[in-house]
Amino acid sequence: MLKLEPREAGQVIVPTPFAEWSEASIAELAGEVDRLIREGWRERASDLVDRQLLEGGLGLSAHECQVLRDAGERLKSRRVAGTHKSGKARRRK
Repeated sequence: MLKLEPREAGQVIVPTPFAEWSEASIAELAGEVDRLIREGWRERASDLVDRQLLEGGLGLSAHECQVLRDAGERLKSRRVAGTHKSGKARRRK
């Protein structure tokens, strides 16, 4: 799951399983993700990161990536549902 602002994409710390990746290939991936996000293609950026890092690097299946993405969407929906129009979280009783 990818949740980055465009300016943050270049500051991503790459996990250990990717230590064999060259600095140039990491920079290329970060640049492509940054470009996609800036152009409004967040879903494509997420797909790219899932394929390269989660599937290619960590060995997760496409199904496992989708399960993670769905869980992230559920969490996002819960956060949004728990927020007033003012943007402040509701108090729970």
